Amino acid sequence: MNKKDFTLDEVFLPDRTGRRKSAFTLAEVLITLGIIGVVAALTIPSLIDKHQKQVAVTQLKESYAVISQAIQMSEIGNGMIEDWSMPGTSLGNIAYNEGKIFFYKYLKSYLKSFKECSYNTTECVSQADINSNSSLRYLYSFVLNNGTVIYLWTRGSFSEVVIDINGIKGPNKDGKDRFYTLISKSYLYAPFGKSSKSGYYMYGQGYDNYYLKNANHYGCSKD
Repeated sequence: MNKKDFTLDEVFLPDRTGRRKSAFTLAEVLITLGIIGVVAALTIPSLIDKHQKQVAVTQLKESYAVISQAIQMSEIGNGMIEDWSMPGTSLGNIAYNEGKIFFYKYLKSYLKSFKECSYNTTECVSQADINSNSSLRYLYSFVLNNGTVIYLWTRGSFSEVVIDINGIKGPNKDGKDRFYTLISKSYLYAPFGKSSKSGYYMYGQGYDNYYLKNANHYGCSKD
């Protein structure tokens, strides 16, 4: 028998001196498993949440960079953002058509790969958004090659660009998988009521934590 091989009798029965050899009891095993279970229950959800946040951040950065690059290239051919046409529209098919016109004029030629979405369908809008009459159901949208859905809403002095990093998949919640950016042509950063240079921004970019939490109508909320 190899020196490293042991039989059950050798493990659990007394040796030649009459002393019982060391072994874990059933109670000790159960206690150890219980401790491992508690630790896992406390740490695994946190690790999963951290991983999901990192995935969201990575894909948001990637999608933001794609749109940002397209805008920079468009400014070469179409002039600076301050001179772009961004009609302020109501919701419905008017908003969809205006968004489509904006996309075709300023962005389409500068995106390598995308798929256009039909108006007010579950192709790029979740059923929950349709049921709740969310404004997204009325907006022109397209899908990037990484699966991110982009919604466009021209608002007069700026165009809202909504980035949903996983399309119609859940949870479809702001700050989780859905993020808001602006192509701003004026020096009025409309949503937060403070002046800023024109360009492409994340909502709230350039403002401190206190202001973002307390800005009228647009303050951050746990809800």
